[in-house]
Amino acid sequence: MIELRSTMDKNKWAFWSFVALVMSLACVPSAVLLESLRSYRDFFSGIEPGTLRQTKVEFIPHHAARPPRATPARLKFADFKIVAPQARQVDLIGDFNDWKVGTLALFKSARGLWAITLPLPPGKHPYLFVIDGKPTLDPRNHASIVVAGRTASLQNVP
Repeated sequence: MIELRSTMDKNKWAFWSFVALVMSLACVPSAVLLESLRSYRDFFSGIEPGTLRQTKVEFIPHHAARPPRATPARLKFADFKIVAPQARQVDLIGDFNDWKVGTLALFKSARGLWAITLPLPPGKHPYLFVIDGKPTLDPRNHASIVVAGRTASLQNVP
């Protein structure tokens, strides 16, 4: 009887040791998987959402605004930025999109900075920001010009 009890105790210990081994082997891959998912989420939360947002262009810049030149101009990148933390929508209008609202939406960063980078040919380009439907001059750019009866900021692309 004592021998039977000691065999049962050994079997019980062997069974629970086996269960503990299986559980530890099952938990290790899931812990690695959870850590991978956490680092994947941290990677994407560290990127500004605007860099991944796809835009749709419904026009060809500079096509209707200016006659074609004999030699095509080299395009340069111009940055347009405005701080408007309370704004819900900010668009950019100017001679490069025939002053059409809704064709160039700016992207908002976490600190309320709205920005977009456009390829523009060299020259002076009048523009305005449209903040929640209200045309606004660029407060960081003091160069301005009157176009079609309204004052607009002026971007100089060298």
